[in-house]
Amino acid sequence: TVPIFITPTNAPPELQTNEVLNLDEAASATITSSDLLTTDPDNPPEELTYTITTATEFGTVYLDGDALATDGTFTQKDVDDGLVT
Repeated sequence: TVPIFITPTNAPPELQTNEVLNLDEAASATITSSDLLTTDPDNPPEELTYTITTATEFGTVYLDGDALATDGTFTQKDVDDGLVT
């Protein structure tokens, strides 16, 4: 017999899309995976978390209707489900 050793690897998440979202004053839009998409072969979308590190200069980011401030978070699944506006 010959021993076989398997070393697991963890691929890092990969940012696929990060588009600028320009809106007219008083307008709103849903952030979709066409605007923001990260993938990871090791983790499902609900485990890929975005953190707001700097406040927006104009406007507010909402998660399911609740305003997010600095250090607020949402997941790729939230984006995929249309919950981030």
